[in-house]
Amino acid sequence: MGKGKVYFLRAVEHKKINKILAPNIAAAVIASTLIPASNTVFSNSNFSEVINNDKTTLVTNHGIENPVEPIKVNQGFYIFHPGVDLGGYLGEEIHPIMTGLVSDIQYSPFGYGNAVIVSHGGGLTSLYAHMSKIFVNLGEQVETKTVLGLMGSTGHSTGTHLHLEIRQDNIPQNPFNFLPSRQ
Repeated sequence: MGKGKVYFLRAVEHKKINKILAPNIAAAVIASTLIPASNTVFSNSNFSEVINNDKTTLVTNHGIENPVEPIKVNQGFYIFHPGVDLGGYLGEEIHPIMTGLVSDIQYSPFGYGNAVIVSHGGGLTSLYAHMSKIFVNLGEQVETKTVLGLMGSTGHSTGTHLHLEIRQDNIPQNPFNFLPSRQ
């Protein structure tokens, strides 16, 4: 083992240095998993920064609808909650926000519980979680009038509600940037 490597290992083992390094390394690891990657591209020739500001345009046959009516927000969108919780009653119908294809169905006593993911094309997906019952099948084409399932409290849930997530290229988006305005 080289002298530099031995010195580094001994420095990391030192209590005072370890007290400083460990929390900072842990914070960097946690931050890197929570903060989405940027669209920044660096050119090899002059290292100039180029930012991709492309916007996604949604084109659908039926437009975007609310998954439940009326909309009652129990919990909003933020970094540790990548969706919104919409309150309602046990057994209330849940509809997709727009036409798409059922790309995943999950039945679990943990996490999202009974959940459906609908792919809308162009990298846009929506997830509907904590349902008491699921009525659609994997690969089924759905429209805004299709009943995906019924509202419930399955998985890691504190009460009856719909947890709705919208992702663009697997990056969580605030659903209220997509849904019709609430008045």
